[in-house]
Amino acid sequence: MFKQLAAIGLVVVLLASCADKQQEIIGLNNELTTINDSLFYKGQAWGEEFKIAFNSGDYSRLRMARQEVHVYIEQGIDKVGSMKDAGGSEQLRQAELDYLQFERDVIIQKMMAFESFTDTTNKELVSKAYNDLVNSSKEEQVKLNALHDAQKQYADKNGVELKQSELQHIQ
Repeated sequence: MFKQLAAIGLVVVLLASCADKQQEIIGLNNELTTINDSLFYKGQAWGEEFKIAFNSGDYSRLRMARQEVHVYIEQGIDKVGSMKDAGGSEQLRQAELDYLQFERDVIIQKMMAFESFTDTTNKELVSKAYNDLVNSSKEEQVKLNALHDAQKQYADKNGVELKQSELQHIQ
């Protein structure tokens, strides 16, 4: 009788341990997804500010919007870099870091350029800077695809089926 109770107890502990591991894996994935969803919306907010700036010629508000995105990315890089490994998440976390570092570079190299513009800046110069920013979206898509692949491999490796809401879905 004691052996049967011990065996049942062991099974319960193992099942609880597996459930905890799956929750940890899903939790890490969800944290990364949340970082990227928020970054997407912050980028959209900058885009809305850009539309206003382009039409009015007043680019002064872009600095604050860009700085907000930049600070958020730096915090995301710090957070992902200090995350505890869960289920062999190194490749997934590295893909996330690559994506965030790429976004940081775009902000510094492309978005910041608009902050020196005024209402007397030639619209062709503004359009060229905007086209440079838009063209970086091709490389951004490559980074996102690598992140999606790493996310899928991570889920497959851990036997976890991610719901659509848990997948990186920013395109």
